[in-house]
Amino acid sequence: MKLICLKIQKEDKMVDFVDLMSGRNFSLDNEKEQDEFFFSEQWRMEPVLFGVRIQCLVNSVGEFKFLGKKKDYKQQDILKFLPDIVESLKTSSIPSNSLFEGNLELGNRADVYRFLKTGQSRVKATFHVSDIIYYDNKDVFNQPLFDRLKLMQRIFREDNNIRIQQGYVKNKKKEFERLRELYTIFLFKDLESIYNFKQSVACRIYKIPRSFFMVIMGIVENQNNEKLKNMVVALEGGQVREGKLEKIMNIPINGNDSKISLYDARDSIIGKVFEFLALEKSPEEKKYQDVRFVKIRNDKTVEDCVF
Repeated sequence: MKLICLKIQKEDKMVDFVDLMSGRNFSLDNEKEQDEFFFSEQWRMEPVLFGVRIQCLVNSVGEFKFLGKKKDYKQQDILKFLPDIVESLKTSSIPSNSLFEGNLELGNRADVYRFLKTGQSRVKATFHVSDIIYYDNKDVFNQPLFDRLKLMQRIFREDNNIRIQQGYVKNKKKEFERLRELYTIFLFKDLESIYNFKQSVACRIYKIPRSFFMVIMGIVENQNNEKLKNMVVALEGGQVREGKLEKIMNIPINGNDSKISLYDARDSIIGKVFEFLALEKSPEEKKYQDVRFVKIRNDKTVEDCVF
């Protein structure tokens, strides 16, 4: 991930957008990481709803500018779709030449995609401020997260449009169990960490997948790779959409034991139902995000495989 632009031109007193910090994934299967992230008061846990990762720049003349994490996000007209958020930001004590980031929460993945493509959404957006990078023409990214959070608490005025990202330091495991039905993404941030413009070990991401079901409509082999011969590398999965069974997408198979056992049973598994994990499904693209095969489910039928 390359730095988009990171500079202060002192003669022009100008702060520009930067490449946002990304976290590294971690798994709850790792007990050592569980102890480190859940039970250490050095780490803060932040529940995050689906939305648009975005940064806001207050430029040298006090104008509010927005930029998403990816360069292909719609930018030219984004301001006119956020009038309530801009008006709320104006009530906070944010000086010129300041840059901060957060999540523009829109409710679900379909609304996120619609916003990225058109700048429009069917739901009201809320901007959850999560970090600050420049303040009053001075960089604060070398300050510990704890100090940056205190700065945000001081300058941002919360209302129905603007919220400061909620986080937990104590009783994180208890809060995680309470919130996991509402949120699928949890960030863990080291309170002593500085802002890292690339992927950071001081920011970890845990995503909670959900179970879905598909019908096996075919298998995918890789005969070009000697190591993968006589193995199933993916299943062609189908679901019922508008009363008709249709192929949705290929679901990759992890683990050689599963790849081999599915290959050995390849003639008998067509038409059977299998379970897979995914973070979310996108009705517009007829796809699932971050998918992983679990197992064949003989107790399920085609009626359980509705998109």
